[in-house]
Amino acid sequence: MDENFSVEFCGGTHVSNTNDIGLFKITKEESISSGVRRIFARTGEGIINLIDEKIDSIENIISELPNKYSNNFKSGLDEFRKGYRNIDFKDVSMMRTLLEYQDATIKTLYDLREKYIEEKKQDEKKLLKQNIGNILNELDILINNAPEENGIKVLACKLGVNNAEEFKELGERLREKILNGVGLVASVIDGKINLVCSVSDNLIKEKNLNAGKLIAEVAKELGGGGGGRPQLATAGGKDVSKLDEALKKFETKVIELVK
Repeated sequence: MDENFSVEFCGGTHVSNTNDIGLFKITKEESISSGVRRIFARTGEGIINLIDEKIDSIENIISELPNKYSNNFKSGLDEFRKGYRNIDFKDVSMMRTLLEYQDATIKTLYDLREKYIEEKKQDEKKLLKQNIGNILNELDILINNAPEENGIKVLACKLGVNNAEEFKELGERLREKILNGVGLVASVIDGKINLVCSVSDNLIKEKNLNAGKLIAEVAKELGGGGGGRPQLATAGGKDVSKLDEALKKFETKVIELVK
């Protein structure tokens, strides 16, 4: 190309005129030693391969988006695919236009994907808040109907919880809601038992009750383990078939302990 500029050009067949190779598209560069950089580029029919790769990228991003975002891009991509292979790769201006169009499309799709992910997060937060509200309403009813011994509430129940985040919120609220009593709540998530136990402060002092020890016994019966603080503890179990029996035994035991 120019003896003062081109020191080495490798990776392709020598040509008499650079016009023969069409568009020369730099795709990346990297350092190979101190003060020396390596440039990677596509040219000739390699530009067609580059366009194919970008089409694959566009299709992958489209597949991650719901129809309301992707429908227009799908139809546009179909039209694009029909026509571009008929273009001579030596038509530098057209090849450059095609690549710029694809790059702009990919950027737009990435932006839409970020928007979709953010919308999805917000929807999940709203659903979580709604689910937690329903669960806590059910918990209030269960606490109100729980047996009492010497004015002390003893709750042992199952609640339908969808995921670990909801169960964590449930555990934190359980302690707030049982101010004079003991509560054990179980939920089965993805086939595994999740347990949370709360003991009010007055019963820790007056009856020497400990949520960590109480829940560890229940978890052991269910083929699991766990523990925690005297006020609040969590555990897990495996044998779902024994859960109802374990909750009943817990209720009977705690009623005896608080008499």
